[in-house]
Amino acid sequence: MNARRLHEIAGIPRALRWDEFVYQQGDPVHGLYRVESGTVELGRLTPSGHELSVVLAGEGEWFGEAEVLMGLDRREYFARAAGRPSVLYVPLRELSPVCFGELRQLAMDRLFRIQTCLADLVPEPPAQRVKSYLRHLADRSETVRMSVRAISKAAGCPRETVNRTLHHLTEKKVIAVDRGTITFLAPERLGL
Repeated sequence: MNARRLHEIAGIPRALRWDEFVYQQGDPVHGLYRVESGTVELGRLTPSGHELSVVLAGEGEWFGEAEVLMGLDRREYFARAAGRPSVLYVPLRELSPVCFGELRQLAMDRLFRIQTCLADLVPEPPAQRVKSYLRHLADRSETVRMSVRAISKAAGCPRETVNRTLHHLTEKKVIAVDRGTITFLAPERLGL
């Protein structure tokens, strides 16, 4: 989805530190964000205080739009750096009707991707969930920068499983891993 108008009004990219919050659950809604590089984890604290990772926003993706579209005053989710991403910010006051149309389309696109990803992940054993999740990432980009922790949360399996699966896929030359950057060499083989 091309959000041309939104990108035109976005500010200067801001680099984030590892695990730095862009915003926390309950913070006021002042605008929305775009990932310029890296990955941002969107999650929620459960009533019992546990963190639940909901989705990872990667390079070129917008986040924080749900509360904006719903007209909420407070954030329902938190957004935290999964690595060292760079993000752009668009304040609410800059949003025109054209921007809201672009936001609605972005939200529908994300909902469809999440539903498809969940349908692929839920019935699978852990190692296959990692491969399925990587396949969904490969559909959007040739490379991703993501921590083992972030993949573990997204795929819903232990870090050890992620490490073993990444090692196996590297040996089979399906992916290449270099300092947190995954390059998809043969994404068609991720379903194996």
